[in-house]
Amino acid sequence: MCQKSSLDANEYNTNPADMNFEKLEKLLRENAQYLSIVRIHGGEPTYYKHFIKLINLLDELKLKYTLITNGSLLSKEILEKLLKNCLLITISIDSVDENMYNYIRPNGSIKTITQNITTLNQFKKQKSKNTPFINIAATMFTFNIKGLSDLVKYCASNRIQSMSISEGAYYNTPKIKESDFIKNDIELVKKSVNKAQETADKLGIVLRFNSDILYWNKKENQLISNRNKITNCFNFYFSAIITPQFDLQLCPLSYSITDIRINSLSDVWSSKNGVIASSRKLINNNNKFPDTCRYCIDYNASLANDNKEYSYVDYQKKNKYWKNPI
Repeated sequence: MCQKSSLDANEYNTNPADMNFEKLEKLLRENAQYLSIVRIHGGEPTYYKHFIKLINLLDELKLKYTLITNGSLLSKEILEKLLKNCLLITISIDSVDENMYNYIRPNGSIKTITQNITTLNQFKKQKSKNTPFINIAATMFTFNIKGLSDLVKYCASNRIQSMSISEGAYYNTPKIKESDFIKNDIELVKKSVNKAQETADKLGIVLRFNSDILYWNKKENQLISNRNKITNCFNFYFSAIITPQFDLQLCPLSYSITDIRINSLSDVWSSKNGVIASSRKLINNNNKFPDTCRYCIDYNASLANDNKEYSYVDYQKKNKYWKNPI
């Protein structure tokens, strides 16, 4: 969840981790020719004091980008700028009930988010633009999953094309108890997901379930646990994440691989002897994944299907950039 408005305490003001804009600008200018799409997410990216400067820079470099935000700070100035090169904006909304929304995201307001979405749609209509497409990211606990079908209806009412749904199993916050995790009430999950999917089918909303617990076979009325074995991953070939500390990660759940202020992005990405190349070889030649992937939902599902445990100790020793999760 975005740090500015979530169940967790907001420490963003007191302990900022803003990227140095001069270094970020240098990185983007040097590598613009190699970049296809820039993904902007946080924390809460619109809380970044140089956010508008960053958008202007991306426009200058003619770089397409996507944005993940809680939607609270989407001013008219920002929304109008998004029309130029933003392909997709994902807005975190976990409930359309004002009280529940405020419980999950203290000091937030679903009314404010809805008005910002309305304004964006108005701008798109005025400019005859289809982009940015709008996606909702919803995090489910036992206390809000009953409202999943209402979220689907909200999407249809606000010209939102899709919704990504995750389980709230990764949040270690004071208000969250073990009993709040949806794995503890499978019957509730089944009923809520089936109702939401039926509503989505009627209204033409695309639902993406980012959790095994949320995958249900409606015809057989059972949990789908045996997903296809993961034998490769596009993150080793098509995308990378640069943290505020300028560490490089392959996906949001991976370790930091290297500091790109020391090793350039182009060298790390294309070097035949680098850590990414080593990872690709490990996967392609041995059908094994590096330890950086051990938090991946899809990969863990593959391991569960095989009933195997893989050891990456030797691989870690060979690559000095594997660190603790950040």
